[in-house]
Amino acid sequence: MPDLLRETGLARSSYFEHRAWLEAADTYVELRRAMADIFERNDRCYGYRRMHASLTKQAVTISEKVVRRLMKQDSLVPSCPSAVDTAHTWARSVRHRTIS
Repeated sequence: MPDLLRETGLARSSYFEHRAWLEAADTYVELRRAMADIFERNDRCYGYRRMHASLTKQAVTISEKVVRRLMKQDSLVPSCPSAVDTAHTWARSVRHRTIS
């Protein structure tokens, strides 16, 4: 083991800390399931803000940062355009019309 640590340039304590981190259980397993269920029930259109609001209504206390991170890790990317995107598209189309 000392040879392996020397070759990788890793401290012994860092090795054991990393190994313990890999063996640790995921504390968000139930939350991940709930988020995936909410996401699918709403036609894959919920972003992190709606997801956070939905979880809050279900009495789940969690920060928006954690919701964003879990959604990214689980590839829960909304497939519906947001209202802001649609508004900008409409404004651009109106702006670029020529007046006859």
